[in-house]
Amino acid sequence: MTTVAWDGETLSADTGSLLAGLIDQHPTEKIFKRGKKLYGVAGDFTQAVAVVDFISGKTKKPPVFMGEPSFDIIEVSKTGAAVYSNEFYGYPVGAPHAIGSGCHIALSAMLCGKTSKQAVKLAIKLDPSTNGKVRTFKL
Repeated sequence: MTTVAWDGETLSADTGSLLAGLIDQHPTEKIFKRGKKLYGVAGDFTQAVAVVDFISGKTKKPPVFMGEPSFDIIEVSKTGAAVYSNEFYGYPVGAPHAIGSGCHIALSAMLCGKTSKQAVKLAIKLDPSTNGKVRTFKL
């Protein structure tokens, strides 16, 4: 899966991904800027990006999925953050917060004073589904 971490100032994510059970050899960008907001995605990448496009207003029609949705999105703005988990409606969250398979590792690191980037780096060391490099963005 992945790890995306929000420390209240920066949003960070790993760049690793799997394709058909194999490690993708190219970095996958998991943080998107839409207007004045940042979106970090975890889970089913195509589903998550389709929902980001819808909730950000880039597309007008909500996506339709075959089968059950399987994604998490963290939306970050100057006024706060929200998480979308398999639905089009976000619920507010405070910082620090993390999503993805390494979320518990990243959240623990941030609660101990680490930045979002440091938290994702720790998740890369400990979570087998978090890998690649770390990308960090600030609003």
